[in-house]
Parts: sequence; C-alpha cells; structure tokens
Amino acid sequence: MTEEPRARQRHPAIDAALAEGLADIQAGRVSPSFKDMEAFEAWLKTEEGMKFIHQGASCV
Repeated sequence: MTEEPRARQRHPAIDAALAEGLADIQAGRVSPSFKDMEAFEAWLKTEEGMKFIHQGASCV
C-alpha cells in the first residue's frame, strides 16, 4: 500500500507575483523579446515601442 502524496499549500507571495505578471501582460506593459540591444533600440523607435515608452511600462 503506497501513501498518496499530500498537496502543498500555495504560497501567497507566488500567487501575488503571478497575478501581477498576468495583469502586466493584459495591460500591455510587457515588451517582446529581442536578440540584442540593437534590436531593442530599433523597436523603441517604432510606433509600438513609442507607445510602450509613453505608458510608463518597464521592460521585462
């Protein structure tokens, strides 16, 4: 007879961080990934990049 594994309790800090990250994604406060700094700087000059800067988003 094997014992069933017990479910671990969820940690509130992890749940809060996940909720914050999902809210950032839904609000458009997350930038796409870039292969290098040059690609990032070029993107910042696009319409999407300018909108990202002016909404006060932080790069993730």
